[in-house]
Amino acid sequence: MGRPSPAQYLYINGAIPEPVTSIKVPRLADGRNDGEVTFGSLDSTKYVADTLVTLSSDNSGYWRTTVDDVTVAGQSLATLTSKSVIFDTGTSFLNGPLNDVRNIYERIPGAVENPDDSFSIPCDTNAVVAFNFGGRSFAMDSRDLISYPLSTASNLCAATIGVNSGSPAYWTFGDSFLKNAYISYNEKAQTIQLAKLA
Repeated sequence: MGRPSPAQYLYINGAIPEPVTSIKVPRLADGRNDGEVTFGSLDSTKYVADTLVTLSSDNSGYWRTTVDDVTVAGQSLATLTSKSVIFDTGTSFLNGPLNDVRNIYERIPGAVENPDDSFSIPCDTNAVVAFNFGGRSFAMDSRDLISYPLSTASNLCAATIGVNSGSPAYWTFGDSFLKNAYISYNEKAQTIQLAKLA
């Protein structure tokens, strides 16, 4: 049997009312130094209350749920190879099935698919990529679509939405997405809650 998570340990020992871990991932470029982990509850100062959605999570050992839709500039991708999503604060980027990721970049002006199935996008992109969970759309700030400049001779940057080569196909939502939402995991209820940032 594995060791309890920090939230489970605190809950078992009566230190918190629920085995809940809530996270606000900061964006360095904002200069706020406002990242936070809260055990036992959600920090209501970090999110907009009426945007909170509750999603069921399977008991697979991952925080797994489903995404309803993906849009670029408000246009739905319509068909997704996979709707299965794992949230992982230990992952820097967002990765998905090749065809779905390719469909995203086909809708971003100036995006380039590289021979290794990675993608590059203009460093000054203002593309709006959004993911719908529980009937609520969560858009990524265009700054979070960009990793680093590829060269001084071009306006292309490495992109942060990449390809997940796992089988069966699924999405991994790391920090490039989580900088744009407040997330809370409830280990007792087996739920994930997402909300827009305050």
